[in-house]
Amino acid sequence: MQDAIKIYKNSKSFDYVIMLEMSEDKVDKVVKDQSIVQLFNQDQLVGLNIFDSSLFNDHKDGFIYPESKVLETLNTYLQNNGFDLSFVYNKADYLKVAKVLEVNKVKGSDNLTLCKVSVGDSEYSMICGAKNVKEGMKTIAALDNALLYDGSKISKGEVLGVFSDGMLCSLKELGLDPNQKHSGIVELDQDEVVGKSFFDVDWRKYNV
Repeated sequence: MQDAIKIYKNSKSFDYVIMLEMSEDKVDKVVKDQSIVQLFNQDQLVGLNIFDSSLFNDHKDGFIYPESKVLETLNTYLQNNGFDLSFVYNKADYLKVAKVLEVNKVKGSDNLTLCKVSVGDSEYSMICGAKNVKEGMKTIAALDNALLYDGSKISKGEVLGVFSDGMLCSLKELGLDPNQKHSGIVELDQDEVVGKSFFDVDWRKYNV
């Protein structure tokens, strides 16, 4: 099995296409097989372009989040077309309920803070620019390699010379507030269990 990194749909170009990006490596070889184009880098498969309007025709153009039903559909389609591929995305490992333990100002910035957060089994440091972040609150942390609903992939790194393990998320970044009715990072009830997967939170009680 392989991680399905990013899936895109484009029905407005010269032809209807589903694009699967498995790696950011440069493509150096293209192999066409009927409606599926395979993209390689040094003989390693790094992507697929699928020209079939029956696949994901109920989705809008743009990024398609690789949730379980999407991947089941994709895997079945590929296997029915002779490809021995199976894609998974271990999403529960990357988006978790977190508790903010400490909030400290970042030197050289007027609005950034460095937050120490717990996700149950581990603690992380995360740069945050939200005004509503505070010690003791519970929110959603996106860890290194998390995939957000706009297709952005979170990576750990430095901001103003300060290391950050990921980010604390707003409802918009989680795909729950497309009209941006809420500001700041999401604030969860105190009874939410630290370390719980974002996908196991009952979001109905938050009116989103």
